[in-house]
Amino acid sequence: MAGIVQPRFSDGEDGNRLMAETAALLESKWALDETQQGLEKTFNFPTYAKALKFNRLTASPQSYKSVFYHWTTHEPRGLSSKDIHMARLCDDKANLLGHSTGSETVQKSPTSVA
Repeated sequence: MAGIVQPRFSDGEDGNRLMAETAALLESKWALDETQQGLEKTFNFPTYAKALKFNRLTASPQSYKSVFYHWTTHEPRGLSSKDIHMARLCDDKANLLGHSTGSETVQKSPTSVA
């Protein structure tokens, strides 16, 4: 994976196994955080109601029609299978609600929860 920053997985995780799953998430517009120990993404929805419903399904702070996520494991520090699972869950729920998949970019949010 030339040119791609390598994630820093939690101690005890199988990095080889998680790398393929992480690569798939990076291709679906998730990004590694600045420490390469977490995943983050902003989901944009066509309406406030859909953003609110997504927020209720996933319990994250939101702005008007966007919901920002940052997943990382604190102990042991790094990206873990739990973070990858939660990122995939967010994608699944967001797809059900019709989030915007166009030119969205990862944006940091002042209301993000790490």
